[in-house]
Amino acid sequence: MVTSSLGSKRLRNWVSAVEVSGSQFAFAGTGYLTLVLAGRTLDAAGFAAITSFYLLLNVVGRGLCAASELELTRSVAHAGHERARVSGVCRAGIKHTAAMLALAIAIVLASSPLLDRVFGGDSVLVALLALSLPGMAASHVLRGPLAGTRRYHPYAATFAIEAAVILLFGVTLAVLGTTDVWWWALGLAIGPLVATVVVGVPLRHAARRVLSIGGPPDSRVGELAAAVVILAGTQAVWNLPPVLLTARTTDTPAIAAGFAAAALILRIPMLLFPAVQALALPVIAGRSRSRGLPQVRVGLLAGL
Repeated sequence: MVTSSLGSKRLRNWVSAVEVSGSQFAFAGTGYLTLVLAGRTLDAAGFAAITSFYLLLNVVGRGLCAASELELTRSVAHAGHERARVSGVCRAGIKHTAAMLALAIAIVLASSPLLDRVFGGDSVLVALLALSLPGMAASHVLRGPLAGTRRYHPYAATFAIEAAVILLFGVTLAVLGTTDVWWWALGLAIGPLVATVVVGVPLRHAARRVLSIGGPPDSRVGELAAAVVILAGTQAVWNLPPVLLTARTTDTPAIAAGFAAAALILRIPMLLFPAVQALALPVIAGRSRSRGLPQVRVGLLAGL
């Protein structure tokens, strides 16, 4: 009987691992496929602009808001089944994410002169970049507690739905031969919002009940800030060089487009880490419940 139970648990773990990693690779793959289709449809300047849009989404969106997801995953898993503590953690996480969202929007607005050059003077792309951030922030707020409670079916569904939206836009635009870059950016921009609505609406009543309980905000703002610096810095190292080159070589867009394509290929190994994070972090945080919330080793991570 014990052997059967262990085998069943092991099977569930494998299914969760396949779901999470598969959905995240599908999400990343559809983004790359959309860029490939855009490269076959747009000219060099258009491809450089849509690639820069994709890379900037990672910097100002995931680079900032993903830190809130990490903190929520860790804190919710550590709170376990204590609903008051989970409520406090989630309420604090929403406030922290709102602050990250405000910072991200401020960065986009402050960078608008540079972004205008990157996007070839297309102000619609700058607006789409700013408007995409609330949906992206909401998706991270949703994914954090789902990963923290190991609800990997809806967690994986958020990535799968976002991937489907991006793929639908990419294939449709390629078939139609659309050369307006902002249409290509629209699928990347609204994907997180659509996924959050589809997965989050059925969970809204349970979420309201949890949030209404109230409880201590069992999270550390200092460690969240460190995670923001580390994640945003990592994303900037990988994603900003092609964007900056695009802004500097507006008269030779083929150079920027080629460098952006190379940068995208080089960052493929990074796609593995979000799945590892979502699967491993709740286990680590849950096992440390008796020893206090596991702390981020800021010095070590900053050095890395």
